[in-house]
Amino acid sequence: MPACTSSRRGARLVVSARDAGVLIAAPQSPGEWNAAKIDAFLDYLLATHDIDRDRV
Repeated sequence: MPACTSSRRGARLVVSARDAGVLIAAPQSPGEWNAAKIDAFLDYLLATHDIDRDRV
């Protein structure tokens, strides 16, 4: 079963088994999407996790 953690930005991270090499991020919005906030969240993920930028 995947482990779930919440970030301080209010998005939930669902991380599969480490050996699968998968990270699924599903940001939530109470209304309209804000592109700047989505970009900031993506920057946060790229800075804090070992993510291959070519596969995003």
